[in-house]
Amino acid sequence: MTFDSDGEILLGVLHLPAGPGPHPIVVLLHGFPGHGRNFDLAQHLRRAGYASLVFHYRGSRGVGGSWSWAHVLEDAARVAAAVREPEFAAAHRLDPGRLALAGHSLGGFTALMTAAADPSIAAVASVSAFDFGRVAVACREDETLRAAYVEGFGEDLLPLKGTSGEALRDDRGGRRVEPGRARSEARGPARPARRHGRARHRFHDRHLGR
Repeated sequence: MTFDSDGEILLGVLHLPAGPGPHPIVVLLHGFPGHGRNFDLAQHLRRAGYASLVFHYRGSRGVGGSWSWAHVLEDAARVAAAVREPEFAAAHRLDPGRLALAGHSLGGFTALMTAAADPSIAAVASVSAFDFGRVAVACREDETLRAAYVEGFGEDLLPLKGTSGEALRDDRGGRRVEPGRARSEARGPARPARRHGRARHRFHDRHLGR
């Protein structure tokens, strides 16, 4: 499947169950940067009678455009709308009234934010959602933590285009992070570990997700 999002073509795979339908739809939203692409979940859902869609956001895994947290949210909203368009739904035996969003880490955050903005989405599942607000506030408070986040993105930037560790740290969901404007009541996450061996993997699991 392909979907237009602000002039860029998003690539996806639609898994269809047997039977005439119309089938409920689950859009699966992958984490950062997309190593785990949820095809296993898509097949489980298909066998259970759900149509399931896996797609890639702008700037990731060969898709055109540039990666940003804001673009992730925009792309998710566009795909959620596209699968319910009458022509698309009819062509693939989908029920536009029964759409669910599901995601892990960044995808869990994106699923919650997209569903909150669109009450017509019937259900949402979020697994270990990445808390951008908490991280943004913590980075305002601590310059050492700001540097550690840039280092921690590391090789995960390789599948992404048009971004950098600094850009990802300072742009959380489209809002710039301004050092020195932290709220005293904010609870910052644990400091990221150094980028090597197991410590690096613990950093990704805790702060970025897969």
